[in-house]
Amino acid sequence: MIKNLFIPERLRGYYLFPVHILGFDIGKTSVKATLLMCKGSDITVEKCFEQTIQAATPADYQEGATAAIKIILEQAGQCDHIISALPSSQAIFKELKLPFIGLETIKKIIGYEVEPLLPFSLNDAVIDCIVTREIPEENSSEVLVAAVQNQYMAQHLALFEAAGVQPDKVTIDLFAFYGLYKLIPSYAQQPGGIVLLEIEPQSTRMAYLYNGQLRFIRTLPKGLVDQARIVAQSLGISEQESLENIIRFGLEPENPDASTNTIKQSFIAFFNDIIFTLQSFAMKAKPAQSINKIIIFGTGATIKGLPELLTDLAHIKTEIFQVNGLIHNGFGVNAKTAIPQANMVSFATALPLSTTANFNLRQKDFALSARRTIARQLIAAGILLGLILGSLLLNTFWQRRKLKKEAYQSEQETIIALKERIKNIPDDLTSIDDVLSAAKTQINQEEKVWSAFSNTARQRFLEYLMELTNKIDKSSLGLDVEKLTITPEVIILKASVRGFEELRALEHNLNESKLFKEAEPVPDPNFKTNGMVFRIVKKSGQRGRP
Repeated sequence: MIKNLFIPERLRGYYLFPVHILGFDIGKTSVKATLLMCKGSDITVEKCFEQTIQAATPADYQEGATAAIKIILEQAGQCDHIISALPSSQAIFKELKLPFIGLETIKKIIGYEVEPLLPFSLNDAVIDCIVTREIPEENSSEVLVAAVQNQYMAQHLALFEAAGVQPDKVTIDLFAFYGLYKLIPSYAQQPGGIVLLEIEPQSTRMAYLYNGQLRFIRTLPKGLVDQARIVAQSLGISEQESLENIIRFGLEPENPDASTNTIKQSFIAFFNDIIFTLQSFAMKAKPAQSINKIIIFGTGATIKGLPELLTDLAHIKTEIFQVNGLIHNGFGVNAKTAIPQANMVSFATALPLSTTANFNLRQKDFALSARRTIARQLIAAGILLGLILGSLLLNTFWQRRKLKKEAYQSEQETIIALKERIKNIPDDLTSIDDVLSAAKTQINQEEKVWSAFSNTARQRFLEYLMELTNKIDKSSLGLDVEKLTITPEVIILKASVRGFEELRALEHNLNESKLFKEAEPVPDPNFKTNGMVFRIVKKSGQRGRP
């Protein structure tokens, strides 16, 4: 989405837009997932999924796991981010102490520090780390590095590629759960040695913490299925039936279909292996440390009687992990549905509040392509630019059309108003320019007509007549006037006199007037046809009107 390309979806822990995150925990027999919805400062657990992997043989595992992922994706709907947890059995863990503080600085040099400790080349693996402890007085940090060979990353990502999706991040199952554990105050503040124990059908995972610091991680290739096989052989029943009885009834005496003692004996042997591993944890620590508590989570946490049995055997207090400490302690995490114990890892994987949220094995050849992101940004920018330009062009076209319509209406109103006021404009004229030209011509004509009747025109007209009367003696000249025309420029006199002598006298008298310029000579005493023309002398400020 465009908002994810150009606008940060999260600012200081506050989600600007609703975001759906789907966390996966892929095991050997099932795929578990948890869907979170992050909005504002709240995180809601919307759905939890568990889909059995249908694989008749190990060769069918990839196809069965991919099918299970597809089913979960369909049930989950649209997701903004997909995060997957890689099994800790596929990683090698190394604890380091570095003279640095700050995760960004540590990640720049962690490869050089851990390479001599790995049993394979650094080029054949991807690595990342989490800071488990900072020592400000020493300006140093203790980190736990996870290294995963490329082949395991490729196999893991291939499951999602076959399902048509790409995880945004790949983490480690126990790293994710450690982040969830640290979020719960009642757990994070517990001193001494703590063991996080997950018992699953095919494997058992253990993490050792001391004073809240993650120190060691181990995976045993044994789980509930192995115990079910032992019980099935002893009781002569199928492994599936035996497993169902263990999960359903556990070590409770009311189990009708299986011997409680047989189940108990199988788990005693199983727990002895676990206790041996736990003791190696304590002995490996320097100085040697004791284990104060065991916290069981995962599918094994649902089996009745297991915590009590482990407490009796190891003489260590054992309890079930409780996530309610996170949901009901003001972290903004709530749940629409109960979170099954089997989904604790997938829930921790999806949870963005975790202190291990920056851990990501999608590096080197497995990193999401930056070109793809840039291409998406360029495409989105092009689309946005096209929309903006299109909107501007559309708005310009609309405004121009609107203005043209208003201008046309104004022209028509003007034409109608002019034709109503000026009656002589032809009806066939429809152009505003033609109508204005005709109106101007009509107005000029009317001005000429009305100018003759103005006070100034009448005064000048009388002045000219008086001057002509004073300069012309009709009786002595024998003047016979046929027509006198007075214009703003000239006076034309059409008349006749008795002879040439009278004609020269008339011209002489008119030329003596200060109102007229010298008259144009006429060749004949009878000038009724062409007339005698003499121009009017204009006064200062006069513009051609009499």
